[in-house]
Amino acid sequence: MVRAVGRVALHVTPQTRHDAATDQEADEVEPCAAARDAGDTGETARALGNLGFTLMWWAEPEAALRYQRRALAYAKRYEVQTLGAHIEIMIAWLRLRAGAWAEAERVVCGEVGRGESVVELLAKTARAELAIRRGDPDAAERIADVEEQARRTGEPQRIAPVLELAAEWSLTTGCPMPVEGLRAHLAARAPGRFQTRVAAWAVLAGLQVEITDEAPRPHAAMLRRDWRGAADAFGEIGWPYDRALMLSLLDEEDALAEALELARG
Repeated sequence: MVRAVGRVALHVTPQTRHDAATDQEADEVEPCAAARDAGDTGETARALGNLGFTLMWWAEPEAALRYQRRALAYAKRYEVQTLGAHIEIMIAWLRLRAGAWAEAERVVCGEVGRGESVVELLAKTARAELAIRRGDPDAAERIADVEEQARRTGEPQRIAPVLELAAEWSLTTGCPMPVEGLRAHLAARAPGRFQTRVAAWAVLAGLQVEITDEAPRPHAAMLRRDWRGAADAFGEIGWPYDRALMLSLLDEEDALAEALELARG
């Protein structure tokens, strides 16, 4: 029962997201409070970390980082080592999105190559994202590796981020979009945020998509093909490279100039 509480944090209600994105104390938000009240400090850390992951996927990075740091404090205090490593990578991934590439690389590279696990897959996903955004020569190889490992899990929370990366790689290099992978994911009807974010990239790939679920604000704009609106939304949450990607879709000289400047860091 207690362990289920931590997993439930991956499927939070809109009210919980609202509470989490405000200044409410981290461990007073459900299901974090449930884990705390049950007296399981490990599950409190897990619930906080899972809520942080969920908030990242709802494009609420400031709140996500707050929860991940609180989760890391719990994990270190009660010596939950595996969970601590997972949380540290999530923090690094959030920092990567904010443009702190060198800082993120130091963390994720320490976990890559330690043996196939959820922690390593997360580290590989973040490392592949860095490779794409930095233009590393081994980016294609890294994407192929993480795609195969994510596919074997069969879990939407592992597959969706990799599909986004594959689409981003296609956008920045001109190689074919992962159309079949996008179609398959949408047909599987993954839970809300994993469906809507992938749907946003499917729209960019030219697919016809019908989505009625709520989407994170930047991705809602992408679903409308409002690239300027998506760029502004990404900029407002502090994800400059994502803003650059959306600006690059506009046939406007000033937008393209800003996109190049942002992409170069």
